[in-house]
Amino acid sequence: MAADEDVFTLLEVNDVFVFKIPAASTASGHRAKDWTNQVWDGTLKVLQKGDKAVIQLVGRDGKLFAMAPVTVEGPPAYEPVADSSRYFVLRISDGKGVFLKLLQP
Repeated sequence: MAADEDVFTLLEVNDVFVFKIPAASTASGHRAKDWTNQVWDGTLKVLQKGDKAVIQLVGRDGKLFAMAPVTVEGPPAYEPVADSSRYFVLRISDGKGVFLKLLQP
């Protein structure tokens, strides 16, 4: 990624919520109706620079809360939930194999 490339905002969604969610209880995946413990809210941004893309969670104070690179290889950065077309799970690694999940209404 060259330093002089422009950064493009592909998507910006205000009022995004992060919940502490339980492990998927069935093979069909996560169910949004089970999520009750909200731990964060802010803005979701999808940014592109050259051939790289990233999903960022930015707090109301402007500070970066978390970031998920969008990659072609490996597990997807996001996946749908079983009981809604409005919600999804975002896979964010802390570099130690621990993942947070994101809910977006």
